[in-house]
Amino acid sequence: MAGPVMMTEQTINEMVKGAENQLGVPIPGLKEEIEKTAPEEFMMKGVVAFVREKMMDVLQRAMNACWEVHRWHSNQRDDSVRRWNCHTPYGVHPLWCAMTFLHETELPDLTIDQEECALALLFHDVKENTRKELPEWLPRGAVKLVEEMTFTSEPGSTNIEMSEIWDRSPVVRLLKLYDKVSNLLDGVWMSDEKWNQQYVPYVLQLAADVENNYGQLNIIRIARAIAQPRKASKEEEGKE
Repeated sequence: MAGPVMMTEQTINEMVKGAENQLGVPIPGLKEEIEKTAPEEFMMKGVVAFVREKMMDVLQRAMNACWEVHRWHSNQRDDSVRRWNCHTPYGVHPLWCAMTFLHETELPDLTIDQEECALALLFHDVKENTRKELPEWLPRGAVKLVEEMTFTSEPGSTNIEMSEIWDRSPVVRLLKLYDKVSNLLDGVWMSDEKWNQQYVPYVLQLAADVENNYGQLNIIRIARAIAQPRKASKEEEGKE
């Protein structure tokens, strides 16, 4: 019968490095956890389980940070709330995007890092709408996605985004679809012109692109159900 598997210091360090590369951030306590756990057990499942547990900690921390940064550090007071009623906290929007993404049952598991995508959605408006920098503990992959999702907060930003988004990576366009669908959900504040001529065509273009890259996802079904042209109001009909 074979004796217990002994791990050298070098092997343990390599496991820690591999796990931290997978997560994108340092993992405090991982080396100690490996050293005190049965080596063969940890080598089979310990690193994955530990990384998953740490990622859940990061996700919870990120949700709290997302809420706080939009509540207390918005560029302007109006930016801390959603425009449709001016009292719904802005944090509802990035939380909806991230949570809906994590509910996506149709996304192929191996195509993208789902945790990093969820974290990017939580922080996707921080650079444009707040005075805060991204947290130092955010994984490198999530930071890169946020940077790719960021355009400008200046007037005409949507037009700039609509022009430049097609030069960004497919995963960024996937995440942008969650962002824009959320905006349609509470987009009652939009004029019929903005809704019909700008947002609806853009969302449908994104949906078609995402379907081409990732298949038929739930967010695509939601997008196509919501991105419907409005009928012109009586006031606008009278102007014609």
